Amino acid sequence: MMEALLGIPNVHVLSLEEDKAGLRVVVETKEESALCPSCSQPAVPAGRRLVELDSAKPFFGRALHLTWRTRGWSCSNRAYSTGMFFEPADWPFSEG
Repeated sequence: MMEALLGIPNVHVLSLEEDKAGLRVVVETKEESALCPSCSQPAVPAGRRLVELDSAKPFFGRALHLTWRTRGWSCSNRAYSTGMFFEPADWPFSEG
């Protein structure tokens, strides 16, 4: 349900807290596979990093801060590997 309210498809909401600054939400994507953007070979999971995002618009009258646990990937083609890459997001947030 939170996915629909936030307008962010294909995520797990891991936590939701409210404080004086507004709402703080931690999410991670549901994707379990990816292809290397350079060679189109299957990629393997390579950890996660935190990306801090802030909503440009209020969320039900409150500021919204989103922490996205973005998944990193490595190309499985060792001969061609371009290193680690991270999943992109096309969400209505800006890096905070």
